[in-house]
Amino acid sequence: MKVGSLGIASSWYGTKVAALGRLLIGLGLVLIGCGALIWLLSKKEVALPRLPLDIVVERPGLKIYIPLGTSLLISLILTLLFYIVSRFRSGQ
Repeated sequence: MKVGSLGIASSWYGTKVAALGRLLIGLGLVLIGCGALIWLLSKKEVALPRLPLDIVVERPGLKIYIPLGTSLLISLILTLLFYIVSRFRSGQ
């Protein structure tokens, strides 16, 4: 086994760094896709509906929107999606 300058096996280190690189590129592509989708939807003036738990504070010269209900809904949908994907990947 070849040891690099940091005292770490080169093959192990190279494998982990390559995996991290692929992960970061994948996450970057997902972020670009989400950004493009949001940008396209804003051009068509499509907005998410305001759910009951969304908090809106409007005062003269100030508008604060806290999408708590929307965040919970998105979290639930993503949790179910990742659960279903993990079940198919594990073969159960």
